[in-house]
Amino acid sequence: MRRRHLGIVIAAVVLTLLALLAAFMMPGGLYGWLTAIFFWSSFPIGGLLLILMMQLIPGRWTHEYADGIEPLLFLFPLALILFLPVVLSTVDIYPWAQEGSGRSARIYFSTSFFVLRTVCFFAAATLISIALLWRPHWSTPVAVLGLILLSVGGMVVYSDWLMSLTHDFHSSGFGLYVLSIQATIALCGLILLRMFRPLSDTAYGLHGGLLLCALLLWIYFAFMQFFIIWSTDLPNEVAWYLIRAEGVWNILIWVIAMLHFIPAFLLLFAPLRRGRYWLAGFAVSVLIGKWLETLWIVLPGHENGSSVLVATLSFVGLGGLSLIVAFAARARLQNGGFASNTSGASHGA
Repeated sequence: MRRRHLGIVIAAVVLTLLALLAAFMMPGGLYGWLTAIFFWSSFPIGGLLLILMMQLIPGRWTHEYADGIEPLLFLFPLALILFLPVVLSTVDIYPWAQEGSGRSARIYFSTSFFVLRTVCFFAAATLISIALLWRPHWSTPVAVLGLILLSVGGMVVYSDWLMSLTHDFHSSGFGLYVLSIQATIALCGLILLRMFRPLSDTAYGLHGGLLLCALLLWIYFAFMQFFIIWSTDLPNEVAWYLIRAEGVWNILIWVIAMLHFIPAFLLLFAPLRRGRYWLAGFAVSVLIGKWLETLWIVLPGHENGSSVLVATLSFVGLGGLSLIVAFAARARLQNGGFASNTSGASHGA
């Protein structure tokens, strides 16, 4: 078993290094790296969002998910390290960085301030996670403060990471739209983790109901942003959608919609919502849809064979590293290696 685990670690590290090398050497490769980083960082960010909500809305979902979310929180340091190639290559990725000091908002749109905002976001998320894991009696005040910081800070850094990839694109709802993506990704991962142990029909129904709620919330934020921009006919914002409605991206958006809407519709039926294999299939379908949606957000206008290749290599390599860290943290938590008791604190609340 140790040899097998060592082989997985080596394979994940090699793939990640190959992807990173290709990202710097191939034209457009850094966009592929950014795509994979955003997807896999969704697990700790979305997991933190969910566990903060659990502290304020305790119930059965706390018992089902708290111990599964805790290992995800240990991915924040890894996410920051893996994001460094992006923050160190802003000139090669972002239009505002290429314009130099001629931009009117040159203080805000500067590489140093961009790096500072990113580091502060990950540092704040890590400190909130530490407070939840090591000081469970602080759970309620930490959850209140954490939800505010995570929501506001998330909207800022998501504007930096993704929205500013396109020149003069602005949307006040973009941050909430991205937060809904990340929370759904984390929830699907937790549902699949729970599928490895037998559960009652009621428990499966809880997972299915939460997934349905997450999908409906995502549909609302995605549609409202599109509806407001399209109905007001804002040129720069409409152009963001137009470039994503051309060629292969037009086909991809329909695939993404089906991978989300079909599970959302079928989850309305109780027998399917409570079926183990149905629920696992719905979670896998949504995760595939989220990966494609991430490609749809990041790559249009920058797509080429290099960016897609790097995105694929990065997805596999970074996914392997994330799973290794998460499962190692889970084993330590189960063996009492960390002083964690967030689930117990939630039940006490």
